[in-house]
Formats: sequence, structure tokens, C-alpha cells
Amino acid sequence: MTEHSPIEHSPAEHLQPASAQPTTSPASQAPAHGSQSTNPATSNPVATDSASAEPTTSPASQAPAPGSQPTNPATTSLGPTNPATSNPAATDLASSPPASSASLNSPNNSGLASPAPRRSISQRLWRHLRIPFALRLFLLYFLLVGLTGYLVLNLISEQIKPGFRQASEETLIDASQHLADLVSPYLRQGDVANPQLQQLLRNYGKRSLPSNLWGLPREKPDYRLYITDDRGIVLFDSTDQAVGKDYSRWNDVYKTLRGEYGARSSKASLDANAPSVMHIAAPIRNADGKIIGVLTLAKSNGSLQPFIDRSQRYVLERGLLLMALGLLVGALLTWRLQLGLNRLRQYIHSLNAGLRVAPPQFRLFFEFGELAEKLDTLRGTLEGKALRDQALQTLTHELKSPLTAIRAATEILASGTAERPLPSAQQQKFLGHISQQAERLTQLTERLLQVSSLEQLPHLAAPQPVPLRSLIDNICRQNQARFDAKQLVLSLPDSDSDYAVLGDASLLQQALQHLVDNAMDFAPSGGYLRWQLQQQGQHIALTLANQGPQIPDYALSRVTEKFYSLPRPQSQGGVPSKSTGLGLAFVEQVMLLHQGELRIANVADGVQVSLVFQR
Repeated sequence: MTEHSPIEHSPAEHLQPASAQPTTSPASQAPAHGSQSTNPATSNPVATDSASAEPTTSPASQAPAPGSQPTNPATTSLGPTNPATSNPAATDLASSPPASSASLNSPNNSGLASPAPRRSISQRLWRHLRIPFALRLFLLYFLLVGLTGYLVLNLISEQIKPGFRQASEETLIDASQHLADLVSPYLRQGDVANPQLQQLLRNYGKRSLPSNLWGLPREKPDYRLYITDDRGIVLFDSTDQAVGKDYSRWNDVYKTLRGEYGARSSKASLDANAPSVMHIAAPIRNADGKIIGVLTLAKSNGSLQPFIDRSQRYVLERGLLLMALGLLVGALLTWRLQLGLNRLRQYIHSLNAGLRVAPPQFRLFFEFGELAEKLDTLRGTLEGKALRDQALQTLTHELKSPLTAIRAATEILASGTAERPLPSAQQQKFLGHISQQAERLTQLTERLLQVSSLEQLPHLAAPQPVPLRSLIDNICRQNQARFDAKQLVLSLPDSDSDYAVLGDASLLQQALQHLVDNAMDFAPSGGYLRWQLQQQGQHIALTLANQGPQIPDYALSRVTEKFYSLPRPQSQGGVPSKSTGLGLAFVEQVMLLHQGELRIANVADGVQVSLVFQR
């Protein structure tokens, strides 16, 4: 209804209400029974102190068991004790403030460790039900969207019905005012019973309307119109139901006769499901402006219900659609968030496992990318420090042996004098030792720099497809003269498939060269070198097998350690030579950068080394 007078919906308000004074129950003014009474135990200070200090014990606990020691009086009585018969420890207890039985019998006083606090059911349940963070976030988002959507839809739905009725009320106000102006001349002349006027008023509610209005079927209008005089007596009723009745106490007539806005809403019948009817009244005035009657125009709200239902249904459908769309967007965002967390977690696991992986890139959640880069920087810093310390220790240890040999050879050479010079053969022998150890020092430092540079690389900068078969062919061509000099039998892969992996061609070629050098050192003259290239599920394996002595079992797990090497069968001057111990360490670092694996195993008549790549 309009702002200046809402329509009353209670049938009791259709009549002018009588004033009533609120009544107060005598029971509500009387004090509660026993509210002023006090507990004797709490009103006595002595009793209060005793009750709070003395522990409560049952008779069974006070009575000593047969054969047991007497109970310490200090723990069972607050009265004085006999110093001569009491225990000094008991005297100390008696002089101390009284303690509750729970504190005296606590596990701490008995020397036992206190038990761990028990977890609540919710804590234990939360510990076992580890809900992912993204799912918890989505559940919170779901509750927020659902609650907000429900409140908004409920608010809009509740405003639809009053909005329709206010619009209908506005129309009824205008119509009743026009009809009151039309009836005013007849009522001033006392000619309300004029047949022409009554026929005009009866036809007002029987006008033909479009059969379809805004997509809904429309029946004949259901208006009711009645006119009363200045006393509230009905002079005309379009339904002929209330002619001659006194309507002076109905709100529409009562308030209009008093110069106020008169309106009411009443049920069409006694049926609880019957629609309500709006009654809008307009004053009928004479030429002087005096109210001489009331014209009331009534319309059932049932005609508005189809429009209200359709509007509420439309709002509900569109609201649910928007909520579903919002939940879908939230689900996609939380799904992407969970994927990002999983990628970040996998990256951290890879770092923990010692793998060389590049930090994951995030376009949507760039904060994850920044965190991954910070972790990569931290890993590089920590690993760099550890590698420097380790390299310094191992290098210091490995340099001792060649430096000692050089020093010994120079001392022997310096021991010769002009009177007793060293034989020429011995001089050449010791000069060869010095040259050999100097060459070993050079190789040691160069390969150590190579391995250290690889260890500092977090990942490959720009991996490209590298054909493995082409690498094998290049290595074989470069070392063909060495193969021929040692009369080695070379076997190439049977398959012509040029398997390609993502990586760095230069590093892979250096790794293969180290494998060839290592195999030729251990292969006997006339032995074989066998290349294999095959696909194993989701992996590609490049294998080089050589004939020669097998690796001892104790050394299989250590041959990739830096500076760890086994004596070569080839010797100079009858002394077995040793390598730098950095070749296989270099190969292992290359495979880590390529997300691959280096596998070394003994075969029937030699050793095979496999480089396993991911496809």
C-alpha cells in the first residue's frame, strides 16, 4: 500500500479498536521463593574455609586397611598434631597450606610422569580427516555464496508481493477518486438510486479485457464497488450484498469520513486459503468540500497472484543460476589453486630428493612462482656453500698424493751430485713420474671445475630436442682412431630410430665421451664396445657395455662419488694408474640436470652403463 497508510491485514482491525491497558501479572512482581535465603555453610566463614580447604574423603578411604600403616593425621585432620608422635614430613605437610586430595595423589607427587592430555573428538577427527586447503577454501566460499544468495533471494522474493500490491493500490486510488467525482452530483441530489448511475457502476466491473496479459490468461475484472452516506450506511453495492448495512466501523469508511486515508484488506471468505481483498475508499464531497459519503472500490489480490508467482519464480531461477555460476567460478579457482599447490609441493619434494628441476611457472597465482624462485635461490645458496666446503676438503685430500710423488721425485733428482750423478735411466724415470703427476693435477683441476659448474646449475637454461643416435655416431667417429689402435670391436644400436630427448647436446656429448674414456681404460685389446638404444615404457635407455673386469660389489655404489676411482688394468712402468675419479661424477650431474638416471651394473664379461631419460 502507499506510504501514508498501510493496509491492515487483521480482521479485527476492520473495526475501530478500543483502547486497552496492559496488565501485569502479580506473579511477575512477587520475588522468587527462596531468593533471599542463604546457605548456612557459606554464611559461616569458618565453615567456608573448612569446606574449601579440607579434601572430602569417603568413610572407606578413612578407615585403615588391616595390617596397613596408620594414616598421617596431617593429611586427614586440620586440628593440631602431637609433635612427639608425628612424622617430621607430616609436620611439614601440616604446616603448609592445605592441599586438595587431587594434588596430594597426583602422579607428579608419586614420581610418575604426567599423562599426555587427551585430544578431543574434534581434534582427533580433524587429524585423520586432512582436508586439502583448496577444498576448505571452497567450502567456506560455498557457504558464503549460498548464505548470501539465500538472503538476497529471500529478500527480493519478499518484496515482490508488496510491490505488486502497492502498484495495484495506486491504481485503485486513482480509480476510486474518479468514480467519487462521478457519483458526487447524484449523491448531492439524493439520487443514488438513479437507474442510469447504477447501471454505469455495475458495468464498471464487467468490462471486457484482453484474454492474454503479459503471457498470462486474463479473466473478467473482479471489482466490487459500494457507496455509503455520511453515516456509513450502504446506499449502493455492485454485488447487492450489503445495501442498507452499517459500514461506519470498517476502516475504509470510518477513516474516510474522518478525513483520513481509508483502506483495509479482508479475506474474501471464511476459508483460510481464500485470497484477501483490498478496499480503497475515496470521499464524496459536495460543492462546499464537505464529505457527504464514501465510495469504496474493492479488488481481490488473487488476480495478482499469477504475476507474483511468475516474478518470484523468475527471480528464483535467475538467482540459482547466478549462484551456480558463482560456485562454478569458485570451484575453478580453487581447482587451479590446488593444482598450483600440488606443483609447488612436488617441486619442494624434488628439491628434497636432490633433483635438478626448474622452478614451476604460475600465470594466475604469480605469488607461488615468486615463492618457488625464492626456494630455488635458497637451495642454490645452501648447496653452493656445502659443495664449496666439500670440494675444498676433497681437493685438499686428492692433491696430497700427486704433490707427494712430485716432491719425492724432485728430492731424488736433487740428491745426485757431480761426483755421483744419477743414472740417465733413473733420471728419465723420475722425470716421467713428475710429468705424469703434473698431468694428473691438471686433469683434476679441470674436471673439478666442470663438475662444480654443473653442480651450481639449478636446471637447464634452454633445453632442445637432442637425437641420441646422432650423438652416438659423432662420438664413434671422433674416437675411431683410438678404437682401431686398441683393436676394439664396435657394435652400434640395431634400431634406426633416432630417439630424441630434451636436453643440452654439448653436455650430453661430454658425458658420452667420459663413458667412452672409462670403457676404453678397462677394455682389453681386441675386446668389444656395444651400444644399445631402446625404449622402456615411458623412458629411453642409452647403454654402453664394455668387455673387461667387473666392478667389485663394494664399489658399485661409490663409483659416482667425486675422486673415487679404481686402478686401471693399463699401467706405466708396472704400476697401475688411477684416474681423477671425476668422470662418472660429471656424467651423474649431467643426468640429474636432464631429469634422468645413471645406472651401472656388472654383466657376464664386463660392465654396462645406462643413461635413462624420461620421454
